[in-house]
Amino acid sequence: SFSTYTDADRMRAQLALLGVESRIQKVTIDEKTYHRVRIGPLNDLNELNNTRDRLRDARVEIMVIRLDGN
Repeated sequence: SFSTYTDADRMRAQLALLGVESRIQKVTIDEKTYHRVRIGPLNDLNELNNTRDRLRDARVEIMVIRLDGN
C-alpha cells in the first residue's frame, strides 16, 4: 500500500516490467487514503509460486491473501 497514487503506479509499472499484471485499489482506513497494488486472483498454485519467486528475486515485498471460495 502507498499513500500516493503516483507511488502505487510506479510499483504497478515495475511489476509490468517483470511480466506481472496488477491493478491499483483505492481504500480509506481511519480517514486516510491508501493505494494498494493488487495481483490476482491466482487460482493455480504453480502460477502463484512462480509469481512469488519472481517478485522475491526482484526484492518486491508481498503479502499473500487467501480469499474465501478460492
